[in-house]
Amino acid sequence: MSDDQTASQPDLGKIWNQVIDTMKQRVVMPALWRAMEGGQPIALQDGTFVVGYDVEKAYDSHLIMDTRFKNVIEQSLTSITGEATTVRVIQGTTQEEWRQLQEEEREKQRLVAQREKKEPVASDSGWDALSEQLIRRFAALPSRQLPAVQAEFLTGAVEEIARAYPRLMPGDPPDDVHLRTYSKLLDRISDRTGIPATTLGFFVIQCRTQEERGKKGG
Repeated sequence: MSDDQTASQPDLGKIWNQVIDTMKQRVVMPALWRAMEGGQPIALQDGTFVVGYDVEKAYDSHLIMDTRFKNVIEQSLTSITGEATTVRVIQGTTQEEWRQLQEEEREKQRLVAQREKKEPVASDSGWDALSEQLIRRFAALPSRQLPAVQAEFLTGAVEEIARAYPRLMPGDPPDDVHLRTYSKLLDRISDRTGIPATTLGFFVIQCRTQEERGKKGG
C-alpha cells in the first residue's frame, strides 16, 4: 500500500472505539463489550469493516456475529462511516492475514466457477436461466448487504421460484437432472444471501403449498 493510500485510510481504531461506546450505551452485556475490545480492526473495504482476532480470543468473537448484536453494530458503523457497512470477523490480526484470506476466497470462487463450466448442461436449462436472472437481480440491488434488502429480495425470489416450479420440474417424482439443476439454483442464492439452501427450498415448498390451497379455495 502506497503512502498516499495509507494516508487516505480512515482511523479504523477510532471508528471501532466509537462503535464499542455505542454498544455500551445500547446493550447491557459486559461479555459483548469485552469481546469487541479484544478485536483488532483491520480494514474497511467495499462496505465491509473487518475485525480480526488471534487464536486465544477467537471464541469471544462469536458474540459480534450474533444477529442480536450484529445488526446494531452494523447500524452504528453505517452511521459513523456514512455508507452502508457490514461487519466481518476473521481469525488473524494483520493486513497480511486479511490479504491471504482474500486470495484463498478468490481462488475458491475461481475453482467453483471452473467446476460449473465443466458440469454438463441439463437438457432443460430453465432452472439455469432463472438462476442467472435472480443472481443478476440481486447483484444490482443497492445496499444488498443489508438484512432488510436481502429479505425483500428473498421474498420475491421464493415466490418466483414457486411459480416456475410446476413448469421447470416435470415428472412425479422429478428426475435426477432437474433436481440437480434446481438444487444448484438454491445453492447459488444461498451463497449470496447466507441463508441455507435447505431453508430456501423449504420456503419454496411452503409458498407452493399456499398457492395450491389458494387455487383450490378459489
